[in-house]
Amino acid sequence: MMNHLTKIFSFMLSLVALAGVSILTSCEGNHFANPLPVDSKNLYQVPIVLRGRLLDHKDSTELYLLGKNSITIPANETTKIINGIWFHPRDTSRVPFIDTAAWKKINNLPEYQSRYSLKYDSTKKKTDTVENYILKGNKIYNIQSNSVGAGTSYVIKEDTIITIPEPHKIELGPGAFFRKATANLYHVNIRDSKLEKGNINWWQIRLLEKRKDGKIILYD
Repeated sequence: MMNHLTKIFSFMLSLVALAGVSILTSCEGNHFANPLPVDSKNLYQVPIVLRGRLLDHKDSTELYLLGKNSITIPANETTKIINGIWFHPRDTSRVPFIDTAAWKKINNLPEYQSRYSLKYDSTKKKTDTVENYILKGNKIYNIQSNSVGAGTSYVIKEDTIITIPEPHKIELGPGAFFRKATANLYHVNIRDSKLEKGNINWWQIRLLEKRKDGKIILYD
């Protein structure tokens, strides 16, 4: 995994109250059947060298906060979703493909997220209605290719669903813990269910390294 792309984060130690910050949410992560390293014991407290607020060194965006016994994931941005069916005009347009100028205009039309969408075959005939979001209780869930995304609170205003993201705090325990690889390199092991990625008991894993210059390297 050391050969994968890396991201460098500035480290700023701060024992501030836990607040909205981010870890592991920008991408799906690497999935494993078992925690790693296999010959290391579980650590149910965040290593002291990693605790605090971590910022992206490029723009000082707050990425995540590691408390003593927890990881807090930040709230995502508010999303507006059409509470019904929406389809892009390209799906039903009968403009000849050779009319590149017309197709350029069609493809440049804005796109919107919607609770449902329509599928069409090559003749522009509707073949199916696809559900993109599920409303259950007071949460809305995004249906992904092979799972259901984390639930988010929402409100409905006229024909629009507006999400109300909230920080997600993960307490370290059987489903989320660190394992030490070297003196300054640690694996973060978190079950998908802890990240509200479904009920499959796969592990999402990252490597965090504290360097001598004070920076944290995240091996993705």
